Amino acid sequence: MPGTILIVVGFLLWLVNRYIPTAGSIKTILNSVVVIVVVL
Repeated sequence: MPGTILIVVGFLLWLVNRYIPTAGSIKTILNSVVVIVVVL
């Protein structure tokens, strides 16, 4: 089950990075937060 969550989160993150234009620093912070949340 955690693996499925990881895949879904990763996919959503990819979609955000791919299709939503954001500043580099904002994207880096967002990615870091998501990774930290997933790890915890």
